[in-house]
Amino acid sequence: MRRMPHDVLLVDDDKLMRDGIRAILERGSEFRVAGEAESAADAVQLCKKAHPDLVIMDIGLPGIEATAEILRHSPQTR
Repeated sequence: MRRMPHDVLLVDDDKLMRDGIRAILERGSEFRVAGEAESAADAVQLCKKAHPDLVIMDIGLPGIEATAEILRHSPQTR
């Protein structure tokens, strides 16, 4: 039985960093990049719509505050 890939949202203001993480994740079939955001505010809005399984975020965006907001709207997201 084939498992569905985990949907991942990449959040970083550095496109090169997002591209690198995307390249690593796309090497396998366990993860699927469902979206990208350049800011914490954009990440919150995307999570409200997409409810990804996982968010990989630069906590310097301010990621801590955004993470709390994301979890309020999408508690299953990690």
